[in-house]
Amino acid sequence: MKTKNQFMQQIQSCLRSLNPSVSKPYSFVSIEKNKSSKYSLFKNGASQFNFLALQFIALFILFAVQSSQAQWVLVNQNGGSPDSSAAIEIESTTKGMLIPRLTTSQMNAVSSPATGLLVFNSTEGGFYFYNGSSWLDLSEDNLGDHTATQNIKLNDNYLSNDGDNEGIRIDNTGNVGFGITSPEEKIHLAGNIKFLESSGGNITVDNRSTNAPGSSLGLAAGSAGCCGFGYPGGSLYLSAGDGYGAPGFGQGGGVLITGGGNTFGPYDPGDIEFRTRTGTSTITRMVVDGANGNVGIGTSSPSEELDVEGDIQIDGDYTYESAKTSYMSFHSSAFEISTTNQSVSAYRQYLTSGTTGVMRVGTQGGLISNDAYLIAPVHLPHGATVTEVSALVYDANSTYNAQVRLVNQLHASGFMAEMSNASSVGNSGNQTLVDNTIANATIDNSSKVYSLIFETKEALTTIQLASVRITYTITKAQ
Repeated sequence: MKTKNQFMQQIQSCLRSLNPSVSKPYSFVSIEKNKSSKYSLFKNGASQFNFLALQFIALFILFAVQSSQAQWVLVNQNGGSPDSSAAIEIESTTKGMLIPRLTTSQMNAVSSPATGLLVFNSTEGGFYFYNGSSWLDLSEDNLGDHTATQNIKLNDNYLSNDGDNEGIRIDNTGNVGFGITSPEEKIHLAGNIKFLESSGGNITVDNRSTNAPGSSLGLAAGSAGCCGFGYPGGSLYLSAGDGYGAPGFGQGGGVLITGGGNTFGPYDPGDIEFRTRTGTSTITRMVVDGANGNVGIGTSSPSEELDVEGDIQIDGDYTYESAKTSYMSFHSSAFEISTTNQSVSAYRQYLTSGTTGVMRVGTQGGLISNDAYLIAPVHLPHGATVTEVSALVYDANSTYNAQVRLVNQLHASGFMAEMSNASSVGNSGNQTLVDNTIANATIDNSSKVYSLIFETKEALTTIQLASVRITYTITKAQ
C-alpha cells in the first residue's frame, strides 16, 4: 500500500502534468488518514471528502496508470480489480455516475466532438451521443435488433420515414390512420390503395365467430362537400387486371360478384341488388335472385330468367344462341279467290252444324274444267328458314286433287318461283299434306314477297281447304 507521501507525490505529479506551467507543489492539496485508516482528500485544511473527490481520485489513478503502469481502474470503497473487459469500472449501490449536463445549444456548440462522446441534454431530458456525424437521442426506442421487447408508445406521433407529420398514425383506441391525423375507424385511409404483387392482392372481410353475424364490406365513393353546387360525387370503379403477353397468353382478370350462400339450414342464399339513389331515396334497379338465378329489371321479384317491367329498346340484332323453331298458321278464311271466271266464288261451310264443325273453303260456280286459285299472303321474319309446309284438306273427288303451294315473287320482275308443293291423293276425305323439301328456304323480304296458293277446280265442292301451317327457324329476334 502506498504511503501518504507517495499519494501526495502522485497527486502533485498529476496536477503538474495537467498544468505544466506550475513548478511549485500545490500547497492547498493534502491527504490525511481518517479514523477508519482510509486516506481522505483535503482542501485548504478542511475535510471535504465527497463524490467529487472520488471522481478526482479516479481520474488521478487513471492518468497515473496510463502514464506509468498501463493498468485499468476500479473505483469503489472496497478495493479489488476491475472487470477484465472494462478499462474503468465504478461500483456503488447507493450512488450513480454524473456525466456533463449540457443544453441543446451547448451540446451543438461542442467543437469537433469525438465519435462516441456522451452527454446529458438538459433541454430534452435525455442522453445523447455523437455517432460521428450527428447527435442521437439514446432515450428513444432502439430496434436495431429488429425485436421489440415491449409495446411501443408513439406518444401521439407518426411512424414516418423522414420524420415529417405523415405516414401512420395510431390513436389511443387503436384506430390506425394512413395519411390522416385523427383516424375515425380501425383503418382510416386518406389516399389510394394499390396491390402490386406477383400473386395478386385480396381484400377479405371474414367474421366466423360462433353465434355472430357476418361482417359487412362497404365500398362507398365520396360525396361532394357541403354547400357546393355542381360538384359531382366520387365514382366507384370495379376494374379487373389486364393480361400480359402474346395473344392467347396472359388472360385478363374477371369481375366476380357473388351473393352469400347458406351452409346449413333451409334459408335461401342472398340476392344481388343494383340500386341508384334519387335525393334521399334508394331505388332498386336490378336484382339477381339468389335462389333461382332469375334477373329482374324494374322488379325486385323476378318470376322469369329475365323479367323486365317496362319497355326494351335494342339497337342492332338480338341473336339467339341456337336457332329457334317457330310456326305461322293460316285459317281457311285467310284465303281469297283468284280466277278469271267472275261467276266463281269461294264459299265456307262446316262439316257439321253448330260451332263444333270444321270451317273449310272451296269454290262454287264456273266450269269444273277450269283451274281455280285461292291465295293468302305470307309475312315471315326476314332471315327465317322454312323447314316444312303442311295443310289440312278435304278431298272427296276421285278425278281431281288438291294442291297447296308456297311461292315467292321478285319485287323487280314479278317472276314467281315455287318453294314447296303438297298434293292430295285419292278421295279419302280429310288429308294432311306435308312437304319438307323446301327450295330457296331462306326468307328474303328485301327482294321478294311470299304467298300460299290453294289450287283446285271451279265448281268443285268436293275439294276444300281447312288450314295451312308453315314451320320455320330463326336465329335473330325480329
